[in-house]
Amino acid sequence: MAGMAAENVLNGYVQLAQWFEVEHLNPKTQVILDVRNPEEYQAGNIPGSLNIPLGQLRKRLGELPKDREIIVHCQTGQRSYFAARILAQHGFIVRNLTGSYRTWKNATAGV
Repeated sequence: MAGMAAENVLNGYVQLAQWFEVEHLNPKTQVILDVRNPEEYQAGNIPGSLNIPLGQLRKRLGELPKDREIIVHCQTGQRSYFAARILAQHGFIVRNLTGSYRTWKNATAGV
C-alpha cells in the first residue's frame, strides 16, 4: 500500500498538504474533509472540518464544492488516500493531508 501511494504521489496522481497548512486554510477557497467514521470524528477533529465517512463519499459527492480545494484526511492516511483518488477522479481539486489527523494533532498539541 505504501509503495503504491508513494508511486502515485511521484506520478502526480495525488497531491499532498502538510499539517501546518491547515491553520492557514481560507474557507472561501478551501475545505477540510474528514473521512473518518462519526465516532472517530466526535472523539476529536480539526476545527471547521466537514465529516463524510469514506464509505459514504461516493454517494455524497454532491455535498462538496468543485470550485474550492479540498484537503482530505482520516486518522493516519490510508482512507484519505483512497478518498483523494476518488475525488480527483470526479474532477475535484484535492490534496491529501500528510500524516492525517494523527500528525496534525501531535504537531499542534499545546499550541
